[in-house]
Amino acid sequence: MLASMPPARLSQIGLARIHKAVDAAVDDERGVLKLARRLSVAAAVVLATATAALMWQSSPTAQASASELPQTWERVAMVGLNDGTATSQQANTVDAEWIVADLSRRSIP
Repeated sequence: MLASMPPARLSQIGLARIHKAVDAAVDDERGVLKLARRLSVAAAVVLATATAALMWQSSPTAQASASELPQTWERVAMVGLNDGTATSQQANTVDAEWIVADLSRRSIP
């Protein structure tokens, strides 16, 4: 039934109106696409900058903390110097002397 019907014909004016409407829609999309591209580029720049900054900041800190061993006075403070003969007061005095000796060896900038 539909196959037997003749195809509809548009006038030149109607065809021009359709072309004009399609061109206007495409122009509107171009503006949106341009904005989307610019926002995507800005987001990529922010992401790349933040990644580089985090890698740069965390790299020396992680290496320095991993390579540092506890100082002598830090080990004594955690474990204590109590071999059974020293009293608590004597152990605290020895701990304090080790701390002062260790800190005096460091050069203060």
